[in-house]
Amino acid sequence: MISENRRIAKNTILLYFRTIIVMFISLYTSRVVLQTLGIDNFGIYNVVGGMVSMFSIFSVGIVTATTRFISFELGRNDFNQLKKTVNSCITVLFIIGIIIIIAAELAGVWFLNYKMNIAHERMIAANWVFQCSLLTFFFNVINIPYNAIIVSHERMSAFAFIGILEASLKLIIVFLLHCFVLDRLVVYAILMLVCSLIIRLVYIIYCKKHFPEARQIRFSMDRELIKKIFAFAGWNIFGSGAIIIRNQGINILFNLFFGVAINAAKGIAQQVNSAVYAFVTNFQMAVKPQIIKNYAANNLYRVHFLIKQGGRFSFYLLLLLSMPLFLETDLVLKIWLGNIPHYSTIFVRITLISLLIESMTRFIIVAVQATGEIKKMQMFVGFTKILALPIAYIMLKFGATPVVGMSIIIITEIITYFIRLYFAKLQLNFDTTDFMKNVTAKVLFVSIIAFIFPFFAKFYVSTFLINKYLYLSIITIICLFSTSACIYILGMLRTEREFVVNKVTKLFRK
Repeated sequence: MISENRRIAKNTILLYFRTIIVMFISLYTSRVVLQTLGIDNFGIYNVVGGMVSMFSIFSVGIVTATTRFISFELGRNDFNQLKKTVNSCITVLFIIGIIIIIAAELAGVWFLNYKMNIAHERMIAANWVFQCSLLTFFFNVINIPYNAIIVSHERMSAFAFIGILEASLKLIIVFLLHCFVLDRLVVYAILMLVCSLIIRLVYIIYCKKHFPEARQIRFSMDRELIKKIFAFAGWNIFGSGAIIIRNQGINILFNLFFGVAINAAKGIAQQVNSAVYAFVTNFQMAVKPQIIKNYAANNLYRVHFLIKQGGRFSFYLLLLLSMPLFLETDLVLKIWLGNIPHYSTIFVRITLISLLIESMTRFIIVAVQATGEIKKMQMFVGFTKILALPIAYIMLKFGATPVVGMSIIIITEIITYFIRLYFAKLQLNFDTTDFMKNVTAKVLFVSIIAFIFPFFAKFYVSTFLINKYLYLSIITIICLFSTSACIYILGMLRTEREFVVNKVTKLFRK
């Protein structure tokens, strides 16, 4: 257990190193891209790219299934079965990728040209964005098994450096945009496609060099294995894909009711969502393979421990990042982007709240998926997520503001929280009462106490500080200090506090 905890800590640090660099590059590139393309073109790119991502509901279940089955076979130490799993997954995903392209060309092109609220003179550029986004999506789909192999082997150093390479290529794209006199929206879409192709090739080359199961790949399918994968993926597609339908469906509703300017605001909220949640995803990515491997080894005690500890620390990590951003959303967005679209501030805050709620039960999802019995949970979760769309449509139809449409996301996350707890108790014999008491209640108490001091301090600091950069820096430091102190004193177990003290002591001695 100690060696596994150390591996989690090491992998998390490596992924944080990756995320910090990627985040700063992404924040800069997002600002320049918005300024270079303009609000309308930026909105077009987000809504059209989001429409393509809706087709990922057909692959998202296979993504989870691939990672689950590869990690499961690694936990059982069965190399022959592992190789069969890799070959079968690559074959299936290639076929699925082709089917999705055909479906998207038939349905997506029609919807884009005849139903989307986009200016007529920008339809050619929008079609270029659609085609490039579709090819990018295809490359991402066929790369899923190679990504899963790296994660399952817990080789996070490779994952980190490839992520930094991808962010660096996107930074180069930003500078190249100014070198073209053609339509910059079209150029941006093409360059992002090239970037995706390069990164997918890097993943494939690395896996073939370091992992035996990734060499000599053959297009073959083990019928029994494929049957199991599709049985697992079928309901997972419904459950996980419902998130995509909800988020992108609301994006399309905003476009139909309010135009591309609101899509730009939601696109900014999504950028913040990706940047902030990437930090928590790092921790989750480091823990996820161990939950699946321990379940495969029938070590339920360790699985329960990782669910509870992972839920708390996922929330704490997200709280550390979101506290200063939540308090000073408007100022952060103005410094980052300059001219920000209307509704961006409130959209970002709603997104942060929904992320905090969802982060507590992320490891319950992983543990239930490890059992392979996901049908009922995904059915209930999926219906809850999708229900947000008709509710949002009705409310917008009767004159509700975009804020109402976004707020429905928070309601669905609260309902989903209780659904996941119920199935954890049913399938894993998990103590849900203990979870609500020692995870949910504890993190909410820490959040409230940590929020009080920065909330009142911001009014005092703003009275004598005019420079916005200095003001934001001081508020950020106050938020980090208040949140860290509350987490350490109120949110950690005694053994966890001792672990932190020992690590800090060793660091100072060195």
